Amino acid sequence: EFFAVYLLNFCSFVGLGREDKHKTVISMALGLLISGIGMDTVSGTLRMTFGSSDLLRGINFLVAVIGLAGRVFGEHRPDAPKYINSPETALYTKSRVLYGLDRGKDTIRKENIAVLVEGYTDVILSHQMGVRNVVATSGTALTEEHLLLLRRFTDRLAFAFDADAGGDAATRRAVDLALAGGFHISVVVLPDEKDPADLALEHPAAWRAAIEQREDMFPFFLRRAQKIAGANSAEGKKAIAADLLPIIAKVRDQVVAGEYAQQLASALHIDPRFIYGELKRLSTLAAPRREGVPASSAPHATASPLQLHIQREERLLALLLADPDLIPKAAELLPETALEGPQSRTLYTALKTWYSRERAQPRSPEDSSSTPAERGTAVETRTPLARLGDILPADLRRSLELLAFMVEVEREREEWNPAREALTLIRELLLTSRRRDLRQLTEQLRAASAAERPHLLQEITAVAADLARAERVEW
Repeated sequence: EFFAVYLLNFCSFVGLGREDKHKTVISMALGLLISGIGMDTVSGTLRMTFGSSDLLRGINFLVAVIGLAGRVFGEHRPDAPKYINSPETALYTKSRVLYGLDRGKDTIRKENIAVLVEGYTDVILSHQMGVRNVVATSGTALTEEHLLLLRRFTDRLAFAFDADAGGDAATRRAVDLALAGGFHISVVVLPDEKDPADLALEHPAAWRAAIEQREDMFPFFLRRAQKIAGANSAEGKKAIAADLLPIIAKVRDQVVAGEYAQQLASALHIDPRFIYGELKRLSTLAAPRREGVPASSAPHATASPLQLHIQREERLLALLLADPDLIPKAAELLPETALEGPQSRTLYTALKTWYSRERAQPRSPEDSSSTPAERGTAVETRTPLARLGDILPADLRRSLELLAFMVEVEREREEWNPAREALTLIRELLLTSRRRDLRQLTEQLRAASAAERPHLLQEITAVAADLARAERVEW
């Protein structure tokens, strides 16, 4: 009965989409027939239910049948297609439709992750076994339209494509596209090289466990690359780096990108600076640069004004870390209140404190010429960067590592001038901060009483003067 109802619904859409008036009348009659299914909500009398209590509530017209699909089971001709779909129409285009999303969207939103598979049967069997946040690309490659659909419900994807060479290639293509869309990616590792449908049918608990134990995408691809190319030879290391560096370059979160770069350097047993240098080269080739603006400092086109401001703050902190002699000069020009991000303010304060401590321990010529044993003092072997980490809260040490990563990426750039770029950023931060203060004071002035106005006018005059000075600030 359910198939008959869906077929009638599908016929209705076909009739309404044609110019033949007779078909349109027939489809309308079928639509009226479908609307008579269930219980009358006014009188409570039973209408057509086909003997099923599930149809008492009628048919949910929010879910529309826009196409049909079939799969060949058992023996079939070698030249016969495995899947048969409706021809593409204005309503049905595989590149814009995710199979199972209508039934799985609520679970995806609740669990904040979507499991992406290839075929219809993967979704059907998974849903039957109680795993409902699974959707399929209907045998086609993942597209930007698919990602836009998924973005409505989650920004986390787990890929569970077939465990064969074609599945690996499809996963890699999909990951590249999803990374460009800003998704957080993981991979479901299927045991015994099984397909999702086979695993869900034969071992439902193993299918659930595979999803729960999904793996971050970079270790997955790193392990596969090491298995294929090997990491014991120079050629193998070169092949692995060439395969994985584009993945790191596509990651928007720079902290995550830095972690992946460290993992790759550790797996290849090479200095991380070589990885950072290659990433810098890739980013230079991939991103068009505006004249006079370094590629690494150009903000993302879709960033909000607050995000742009915080990006400038982080960039300035990286420049100060690269050239510590700029720290006291910046401290004279830029107050902490000009920084919007709480982490940026904490790191800025820590940099100034660290610089003062480092410079407060001068060494005399006698100390310089004598050995540590002669002076009877312990040797400080830890780096200045490590000592800076000591005065930071634990949750900000990763931010410090990110700044160090940015410095390493930029240090070899020939045209890089930290002092000039830092001064430009200080000027922009000061102007943004003073304009914000001026707007706030102006709004207060509009709502102020007569007694409060003189004081506010004095503050506005002072801020306007600071704004004029900020436009001409120099070292």
